[in-house]
Amino acid sequence: MNEPFPILYFGNDWFAENRTSSHHVAERLGKQHPVLYIDTPGVRAPQATGRDFKKLFRKLKQAVELPRKIGPHMWVMTMPQIPFRGIPGVPVLNRYFSRFLVKRAAKHLGFKNPVYWFVVPHASVALDENPKNFVVYYCIDDYAAF
Repeated sequence: MNEPFPILYFGNDWFAENRTSSHHVAERLGKQHPVLYIDTPGVRAPQATGRDFKKLFRKLKQAVELPRKIGPHMWVMTMPQIPFRGIPGVPVLNRYFSRFLVKRAAKHLGFKNPVYWFVVPHASVALDENPKNFVVYYCIDDYAAF
């Protein structure tokens, strides 16, 4: 039997009310492989509402924490991004901050040569320019329509 390989799984909020097929795929992968589920920011720009401000502060707090165990072989972490992508320097800052957080979490869990599994395309900022790892893009929606 093959050795289980670690997976960095980039999807929408693990604790979201609207669970999708990507959550079920991650759970199934987590039965045979160590999986770090990475909550990624949504595609909707935040609004100046109390709900969005609360979510922003909660996500920033979670981002500085180490991964939390959610199953026998599964952990979850948050990868926030500054939403103002049109401001010069913000995309670069997001890229480096995301890479730092993901690498820190993978190192903490002892993940070596993980598979990068993306459900949302904008999370690919966490990849190095020349990835040496296997990369999967599980396309579940027409993100171009957004």
